[in-house]
Amino acid sequence: MTVKNGRPWIEEAIPSVLPALGQDGELVVVDAVSTDGTTDYLRGVAERSSLRLVVEPCSMGRGRHRGILETGAPVVITQVDADVRYRPEAIRTGVAALQAHPGTGMVLVVGERDPDPDGTKLFVWDRAFYLRTPGYPDVNVADDVVAVRQALLEGKVRRCLVDRIGDDLRTASRGYVAVREPWKKGPGFFRQSRRRYAQGWTWGVYVRFLWVTRRTTLRFLAGMGLATIARLAPAA
Repeated sequence: MTVKNGRPWIEEAIPSVLPALGQDGELVVVDAVSTDGTTDYLRGVAERSSLRLVVEPCSMGRGRHRGILETGAPVVITQVDADVRYRPEAIRTGVAALQAHPGTGMVLVVGERDPDPDGTKLFVWDRAFYLRTPGYPDVNVADDVVAVRQALLEGKVRRCLVDRIGDDLRTASRGYVAVREPWKKGPGFFRQSRRRYAQGWTWGVYVRFLWVTRRTTLRFLAGMGLATIARLAPAA
C-alpha cells in the first residue's frame, strides 16, 4: 500500500486489511512523506501489529515496487488502496485461489457487486513471477501494466469473482460531485490539465500538453484495458 495524506481514510483501511493476512502475513505501507498525521498513525500501528512502515518520497508506482522489495513473502497483493475499507474474506479468497493453482502468475480479484469494480480490484501475484517481468522495476509506471501484460502473454492469469471486495471511502467524502463527475478521480495529469485550462489555457496549449504526457495517457488506458482483458481469463 502506498499512501500520502490519507488520514481521513487510513484508520478504516488498515484494520480491514490486517485481519486477512494471518500470522505469517504482513502489510507493507510506503508513506510518501505525509503531512497530515498519517505517518504518526502508521508508526503507532506498526508498533503493535504486522504492519511494516517505509517513509520516503515516491510516486504510486515506485512505492508499490518498494513495498514488494521490502517483503520476502512468496505471495504479494497490489492495488491495495489507502482509501478502501476491505472485506478480509475477499483478500483471503484471492490468496487461496493463487495457491490452489501452481504456475499461475497473477489472480485478478473482482467484486461482482462492487459499485466501482475497477476501483476496488486486487491483483494477487506470485512474487517471483512479478519480479522477473520485463521492465521491473520501472519507477515511472504507476500501475502493474508491464507485469499484467506479461502474465497475459504467458497465459498465467486467472480471475476470481467474489461478492464484494470493499467500499471506496472517498465516495462519501467527495459527495454529490464525485458521483456525478467520476472523471475527477482520473489520472493526476488529467486533473492538472483541466485545472490549467480553466485558468486560461488555449486549446493549442492543451493539445501540446497532452502530447507531452502521451506516454502517461497510454499507460493509463493500457492498464484499464489489460484489467478488462484479464477478466476473460480462466476462473480460479
